Amino acid sequence: MKTIHQKPSNILFALCISLFLQSCGVETPAAQPKSEQPTATQSPSVTESKEQLPVASDMPSGAVPQAQSHEKPNAPKTAVRSISQQGVTLIKQFEGFVPTIYSDGRFPTIGYGHLLQSNDFEEVRQAVQALLVKYAEQPTQPTSTEMPALHERTYITEEEGKLILRDDICTRANILPYLDPAAQDNLTQPQFDAMTSLCFNVGTGWFQRSDVRAHFNANNLPLAAEGFTHFCRAGKRMLPGLVKRRFAELFVFTGQVMDPRSHMLPSVFFQANDVAQWRITDQRWKILADRPELKQEAVRIARTYYIIQLESDLLDLYTQLRGC
Repeated sequence: MKTIHQKPSNILFALCISLFLQSCGVETPAAQPKSEQPTATQSPSVTESKEQLPVASDMPSGAVPQAQSHEKPNAPKTAVRSISQQGVTLIKQFEGFVPTIYSDGRFPTIGYGHLLQSNDFEEVRQAVQALLVKYAEQPTQPTSTEMPALHERTYITEEEGKLILRDDICTRANILPYLDPAAQDNLTQPQFDAMTSLCFNVGTGWFQRSDVRAHFNANNLPLAAEGFTHFCRAGKRMLPGLVKRRFAELFVFTGQVMDPRSHMLPSVFFQANDVAQWRITDQRWKILADRPELKQEAVRIARTYYIIQLESDLLDLYTQLRGC
């Protein structure tokens, strides 16, 4: 989301945005707490995300507020080629930030789910230094005598973690090589962000073999959406945290959010032509029947994504109008 400069007119506009969102029954997103133990996989083995997000007790139901396009009717469509800022925020909410090396169940990991080859922190130092040069960033300066320079410590700062995440998304979760050119022409930003989040979690190998990719390339968007919930296991074990993540990604992909308080099945909500094809997704939704807080979190995450997008688009429109 773009920064609002603290001028009276901009503050007034921000207030108008807030009032508009409230009139729609939508709460502006609060800052999310860091997870205690994040998901961290970019390999075929999927682990559970264990972040605890606040539960929204008054979550509105139905479709999310859709950001409007401000392009002229005859203007050429700009192809989506990179993840949006709200897409990065989506992944960060799932992964959480851990400053020190930990095990995700199989691999040593650090930051926002960054996989390491070993438990040697020297690998981390070299990676951070290389990325600082690659992205022409200034090294993180110690803010006090309690924070030594990178070569003197065994942890990374959150800014360094964001830098690593930025590179991981570009290099380890690039979905474009697996999408047909014709499919890329119609790719929307929410679809790109949702599929990138899935790819970041399961790895490019599994994404390449996924029903999400296959059906998206075939222009069968309903079944592409249904394919997200096929990745809810770590080994043979079904993980409710992954079920929550998959539904949040599905909601972002479709732009529609189910009511967590409703007993309606996804096949009915998304008006599936063949209910049998949605059997897996319906079963996954039933898994959360005894975990209403996870349903609410999935809805909240998806709504937060669209609120950020809506605010960004409104600010873009405001900037365009001021320039007229």
